[in-house]
Amino acid sequence: MELDTALAVARESDGDVPQMELVALAPSDLLAAQTNLVNWCDAKTRSLHTEIADLRENLRIAKESKWRTAGLQSALNRAKRRVMFYDKIKAAVAAGYLIVPNFPVDVFAVRVSRDAPKGLSRTSTWGRGLQASAEQLPVGDGRYVSNAVSETDRSYTEQTPDGKKKEITYITGDEYVEEIGFPVQAVRPVVMDATQRAMALRIFDQIGLVANGGREYVQQRGDPIVVGRLIDPRGNGRMVTFFVAWWLNTRDL
Repeated sequence: MELDTALAVARESDGDVPQMELVALAPSDLLAAQTNLVNWCDAKTRSLHTEIADLRENLRIAKESKWRTAGLQSALNRAKRRVMFYDKIKAAVAAGYLIVPNFPVDVFAVRVSRDAPKGLSRTSTWGRGLQASAEQLPVGDGRYVSNAVSETDRSYTEQTPDGKKKEITYITGDEYVEEIGFPVQAVRPVVMDATQRAMALRIFDQIGLVANGGREYVQQRGDPIVVGRLIDPRGNGRMVTFFVAWWLNTRDL
């Protein structure tokens, strides 16, 4: 592995697309790291487009031969979602957003295209209410809604085999809450403006506050860090987080 100290980027070879470890040792390194990230995303999407072309050809052959196509179709869909994911990373960098570590985030807005949430329900009154999920849409598609959804209590009573009555809790999420409430009231207008700008670009899947001690702590201190997140289609909670805005009052130091 070689380290280019001028760009603060470590490179190592791994298959067709070299993997990179981006290292920023000073503010001046950040621009170089972001540029290298965009170049890496370009190489990755080119590799995926080649994979997509091969999968489409294999799918055509499988259909003509009347073979099973479910596995090939799933692989094709996964490759398309990954191309879209890397395109969103490039769009975020091009818009001037900087990647930051994946802090715990209190999400307050998600990007969706459906008219209403699908399949949301809970059978307990404990814990948080139902939460809307982002749909992992292309850049520019969909709209932002609150991550909380309106709920309907559809609980009912059933009779058990021994003749007793049993209360069944069943709550469904029926509608998105279109009006988004910024979680912090005492915040600089420039922070609100930066958040609105991020939403207008419709790049991020989720927008939220870094959960530094929880939402109540942020509301009391008034020093929110707003971030946008992209959901990695490979799942398992993978995210890429971008800095949107921050406000700190020195009286809190």
